[in-house]
Amino acid sequence: MDQTSKFCPVCRKPTLWARPGTNHILHLLLTVLLCGFWLPVWLLASIRIGGWRCQTCGYKGSLASRFLVPAGCVVLFLVVLSIIARDTGRGASTPRTDGSRTEAKPAEPTQAERKRAEPTQPEVNEPQPKQPETKPKVFNERETVHVGYTSYCVWRSWWSNRLSQNPLLNQRPNARFLFVELTVRNNDSKPRMVPPFTLIDTAGAAYEASPHGWAVEGSIGVIETLNPSVSKQGVVVFDVPEQRDYRLKLSGGYWSLEDAYVQLTPHASSEAALEAEQHRQQQEAAAERARQAEEKRKAEEIRKAEDEAAKWRTWKDSTGKFTVEARFSGMAFGKVKLTKKNGTTLEVPLERLSEDDQKWLEDRKKKKK
Repeated sequence: MDQTSKFCPVCRKPTLWARPGTNHILHLLLTVLLCGFWLPVWLLASIRIGGWRCQTCGYKGSLASRFLVPAGCVVLFLVVLSIIARDTGRGASTPRTDGSRTEAKPAEPTQAERKRAEPTQPEVNEPQPKQPETKPKVFNERETVHVGYTSYCVWRSWWSNRLSQNPLLNQRPNARFLFVELTVRNNDSKPRMVPPFTLIDTAGAAYEASPHGWAVEGSIGVIETLNPSVSKQGVVVFDVPEQRDYRLKLSGGYWSLEDAYVQLTPHASSEAALEAEQHRQQQEAAAERARQAEEKRKAEEIRKAEDEAAKWRTWKDSTGKFTVEARFSGMAFGKVKLTKKNGTTLEVPLERLSEDDQKWLEDRKKKKK
């Protein structure tokens, strides 16, 4: 809403005049729907001429001034449309002096279009010199391999059908488990993550480490970090077919392009590994049984000593004149605590007891050890 102060001929004094503003949203929608032809009307509507109304008496001005401006807008809009239509017709054809019309000449082709239109000669591929093939570095087990900022040494490899001897952690393989025991060392000056390990067979197929390898004690994970000059020895487990030859691919790091390979020579069968594992488990079980038996024996001796101490016995002093029927309740700071049957407690210095009582206390002390 626009407002201004003007002289009203009806009120015969200056009053407040107002007129409605332009609805730009409506004009924008009409311009889009009419493909831009409504834009001149929008511009004319934005340039407001007239339309004022007295806010006191409602006087809108003379009748001529109220309809002259809209009629002028319509006439101007028609003139613009006629100019646009005439220019469009001239672009399609040009009139000649004799009254005939000639078709517009096609535009000249560009240099790029001429080049595409020209017949192309078949390209002759010149023979390129063959690049010498670089063979990957292949090492054997128990050889130290330096790749990037990491050093490796594969100690041994073996096959197994069991992931762990613990029944709660054991998993059945999809093919067969291949265990690789190796040492990894970080030679860089800052902590580095252990690069991932990959197996490559003779056909070039790649195999990743088994996701169940965490169940193996001492396994090396791909998210472990080694500090500078720190090494770790552990096991990497793969679940792969057995009837193939494998190479362990060693990487120089996540940002290194250098690789090396170690030819694996796993045991032909897992019988030796299983026997060694069973023997180790048998030794551990025998040691555990012996430890439990020793603990049980000591507990039994302590119990017997406590039972014997709990019995009532006759205590004598060093002179043999004083005796008391009591039970041993403890000893501290060189005094023996005795409890009589009536519940009273006596504290007797150790040297005041007889030699037999002192010997009994000494034997009891040795048995508890």
